[in-house]
Amino acid sequence: MKILFALLTTLVFHPAYAEELNDFKIANPPSIGTIPGHGKIPLGGLSGLLLERVDPKTGVYHFLSFTDRGLNSEPENYRNDGILDRILILPTYSPLLVEIAFDPKKRLARFGKTIPMRTPNGSATTGRSNVNPRGTETIVDEGIVDSKKVPLAMDPWGIDTESLAADAEGFLWLGEEYGPSILKMARDGRILSRFLPESSPKERAGVRSLPSIFAEREPNRGFEALTIKGDSLFAFLQSPIKKIDGPLRVRVLEFDLKTEKPKGIYLYEMSTAGAKLGDATLDSNGNIVVLEQGVDKKTKARHQSLYELDFSKATNLLNSAPEGAKMEVVKSIKIASLGSLATGEFEKLEGLAALPDGSFAILNDNDFNVELQVAKIHKKSLPKTTDNHLFILKK
Repeated sequence: MKILFALLTTLVFHPAYAEELNDFKIANPPSIGTIPGHGKIPLGGLSGLLLERVDPKTGVYHFLSFTDRGLNSEPENYRNDGILDRILILPTYSPLLVEIAFDPKKRLARFGKTIPMRTPNGSATTGRSNVNPRGTETIVDEGIVDSKKVPLAMDPWGIDTESLAADAEGFLWLGEEYGPSILKMARDGRILSRFLPESSPKERAGVRSLPSIFAEREPNRGFEALTIKGDSLFAFLQSPIKKIDGPLRVRVLEFDLKTEKPKGIYLYEMSTAGAKLGDATLDSNGNIVVLEQGVDKKTKARHQSLYELDFSKATNLLNSAPEGAKMEVVKSIKIASLGSLATGEFEKLEGLAALPDGSFAILNDNDFNVELQVAKIHKKSLPKTTDNHLFILKK
């Protein structure tokens, strides 16, 4: 644990924020499986962050997060057939809901219990993609193979979860990459509903009720950021649909939690330094805040900042706007720049939760140290490992 003093010279803060960012390594990661001959794999690959409660007696913060689809390599043409595949190192792995406890007095973050996610019929979910790219006219998913490059079976209910929120009735809502889709989930990890774009191929399991435009998202760039305000769920794509909206404008879906139907589409324009979103939350004042990250193409410096959003004047694109009408994007103001945190091992920050005192908790995604596991399998020199960390940006 340390205060990142190097951060202080580069921070640009909203007046409400002090220049202090604390870093806590999350202790005791449980094993999620074993690779024969190579040992146990510690839990990782965390995305999304939700503050469930603060213990009134101990002051301990109780968070909920989850893992994505599991250990997977970067896509390559492994089988020399023109199809990009990802290696799934643990093909039967089931994404997990993960409890995290943080004690500010003891300055200690620890993992709690894990809950496997399940399909509506009670079977375990997998991280396998839904649509087989081999033999299909339009490639909408990447292929998946095992560590020996043998193709794996697709899974209609396979999910790659990336974002998380909870509604007033206690249901969990998750955004994921395949489709992309929005999941309604019970607290025991069972998926109750999956909402997909109307144009989704028949191979995907779920209800086709979301606008088809979201199926045009960039590959592996689904609903990365998600939060709830009132009766509305706001789901942000991770990156712009460049062929339609250009390099900076990200589509945002507003979804009515009572009717379980879309009620709005908006455009959020990232800063010129931005490339993708990491997560979203509702702050202590009821404002939507997003975590934006990217890399400067010229200097290679990393950009990771928090922005407060205002949807009040943004044009709703769900229904066609009158011809000639001016299109307004979501307004934003930078409230914090994370500076030097964006360098080195903390390239991917994919969890964001507001705390009652106005501070923020931030979580990194270490990708299960997949490069380390691949190196073990192929008996190559071992790269540096990245642990799971919780950061507290203090008010």
